[in-house]
Amino acid sequence: MGCHDFRAFFASFRFGYISKKVVPRPYCLKKDLWRFASLCFLVSSTWGVYPLLFHPFSDSFELITTIIILCGIGSGVVIMWSANKPTSIVCILAMSVPYAILLLLSGDQYERMLGIMGATYAIAMSFTASKLSTFTYKAIRLKNQNAQLLLTMEKR
Repeated sequence: MGCHDFRAFFASFRFGYISKKVVPRPYCLKKDLWRFASLCFLVSSTWGVYPLLFHPFSDSFELITTIIILCGIGSGVVIMWSANKPTSIVCILAMSVPYAILLLLSGDQYERMLGIMGATYAIAMSFTASKLSTFTYKAIRLKNQNAQLLLTMEKR
């Protein structure tokens, strides 16, 4: 198969010669939110389990790096999923708490301090997620109220 054959093959996708018929499904908000929340929890849990698997093989530099990476990802979770308070809080806890508990239960003082830092971070980010979610909800509600007010003023 030459280069020209590959281009023709991929061009057939682009121009719709080979297409899949997409059938729209009925819209169900609760089912879609449940699916979104469960997949978010699955991803966060995966990130929470990852350091547990590699903890026995980690040195002190890797411990600190892992905590920093989990905190950075968790901060992004709080901002990105702020529209849904329970999802945001549960994902932060699923990502941060397992590794913090493992570090708290270790025999080394250095690891216990990292565990305290991780647990404190999880608590602080949970409060931040709650406040940010409330702020997001109020901002969206105010925007909708302003739009309704504008429509009623235009009608008069």
